Amino acid sequence: MNIVQIKNCSKKYSKNEFFSLKNINLKLEKGEIVGLIGPNGSGKTTLIKVLSGLLKPTEYEEVKILGDDIYKGKMKTPKVGLVLNSNQMYDDLTVMENIQFFLRMHKIKKKKEEIIALLKKFNLQDREKSLVKSLSTGMKQKLNIIRIILLDVQFLILDEPTSGLDPVSKSDVHNLLYTLSKEFNITILISSHVMNEVQRLCTRVVFLNNGQIIKDNIMEDIFKDFYKDVIEIRIPKDESEQMDQKFRDYGITKYIIWNQNDGSTALIMEYIANKDTFISKLQINSFNERPIQLEDVFFYELYKDRLEEN
Repeated sequence: MNIVQIKNCSKKYSKNEFFSLKNINLKLEKGEIVGLIGPNGSGKTTLIKVLSGLLKPTEYEEVKILGDDIYKGKMKTPKVGLVLNSNQMYDDLTVMENIQFFLRMHKIKKKKEEIIALLKKFNLQDREKSLVKSLSTGMKQKLNIIRIILLDVQFLILDEPTSGLDPVSKSDVHNLLYTLSKEFNITILISSHVMNEVQRLCTRVVFLNNGQIIKDNIMEDIFKDFYKDVIEIRIPKDESEQMDQKFRDYGITKYIIWNQNDGSTALIMEYIANKDTFISKLQINSFNERPIQLEDVFFYELYKDRLEEN
């Protein structure tokens, strides 16, 4: 079942000459955990606002949440939970007071026993009388998510959900989200710059750049076009064009080179039969060979067109 279905969705802000979103087509199925990744300015926040019912597209065929087109006819309240990377609670109220106030705002009734059971499930038992300001950042984020779940939403959007959390707290939030997907069958969309988090947690990844989806694959297929290991080479910035030509002359096709402040980085993402010969012939002083990561594919999708233009 498609929880989310978008067809030919575009958004142009009046102050801009360009489209922040352009012809977006996207389907999210029940129980998926989908990572939304892209550089700053790629359109991630605009897409989140559209999906949350906060920003009407400029052009669109449909924007459906649980089968309801939320922007056509009489606008329907989208059944979406939105969790931002900031404290969205009252610090001087207790955990239970925050939850009950939140539920009253949404005109939803829940038995206290049901609330406590959910707090216990996610290791916040015996905290219902604690002031929110006494909680750790990780506990506050879990509480943010629990409040939304009590609204019985089936689609949850999180923007940088583990920003500022320590590794243990990140793991707790990951476990919570995994449980929501597997046990509660909630569809989750996570916008994040933390690639290893997306790789570890998500079942599918959507790459967004310049307002367009440039790649949309399940995690198992993200890496299928690349070798299991990458060769990473640091080179002086003024030698990047020369190294680019060396790669081409050697017959390498799956690689990228991008400039940084202190130099350039090259990634070779295909199998090299004889690395010693390769390193010697190209006069490479040092390199790092390591397993491929989602971040490598992300950079490849961003910079591969620059090679095709040469």
